[in-house]
Amino acid sequence: MTDQAHTFLPSGTLTNDRVSSVLSEALDIWSSAYFACVRAAVSCVDTTRHSVTEHPFKATSDHVSLSFSDRGQRRLVELALGESLEGKVLREVDRQLLDDFAHRLAADLVGRLDRLLEPHTAGPVLRLELTLDGKPVGNLLVKQQAIVELVRKSLPTKTVTARSPKARTRAVAGLPVTVEAVLGQLELTVEDAKGLAIGDVLILDRTLKEHAAIRITEGPTTVAVGHLVPENGRNTIIVAKSGKELN
Repeated sequence: MTDQAHTFLPSGTLTNDRVSSVLSEALDIWSSAYFACVRAAVSCVDTTRHSVTEHPFKATSDHVSLSFSDRGQRRLVELALGESLEGKVLREVDRQLLDDFAHRLAADLVGRLDRLLEPHTAGPVLRLELTLDGKPVGNLLVKQQAIVELVRKSLPTKTVTARSPKARTRAVAGLPVTVEAVLGQLELTVEDAKGLAIGDVLILDRTLKEHAAIRITEGPTTVAVGHLVPENGRNTIIVAKSGKELN
């Protein structure tokens, strides 16, 4: 157990493409600062809980380690200088200058990644192969959890927006509904209802002078009340109260 919470990431999400994508901006800025038309990238993602054989030339920070083989260091320097060192005789002082220059480039990249990644002291190590124009030059070692958090932040999130009552009302505004006017009500037992005959008088719970309830058919809620008014041989309702006025 550690005192650091680990970020969850769905299985299969930590792919080469995604890892390369979240580090691409830092790599692009670094490569454009030192190289002409050379693209830096990472590939060959590998997770290990064991020690990784590192190359002799190394630059480290608190959370990131970058190491180069002799060939990788030479390629790094050649690309930065824009010329090949093949066949050139170098003095010891020249070699020292080139080593210092390569270390400066490496330290700059490590610093950029160190600022990008959140610190994690526990958990497995992720090994990334650093390439320049598709050719490997060295190994990057970072904590897997730091990369996981970057990938998680880069994934699209589903935003559930709660629709307001007004928005829901607009959505159903065009739907047709059947409205009925209830002049009154009366409760009967099943036996009474079966015994109804022509000419029987049923007394409702309200008079004709009282408001008739206007409701949506098959719905118990009264949406308005009004007066029953005969017009051209048909009964009509003049709305007297509606909405909040009913409360």
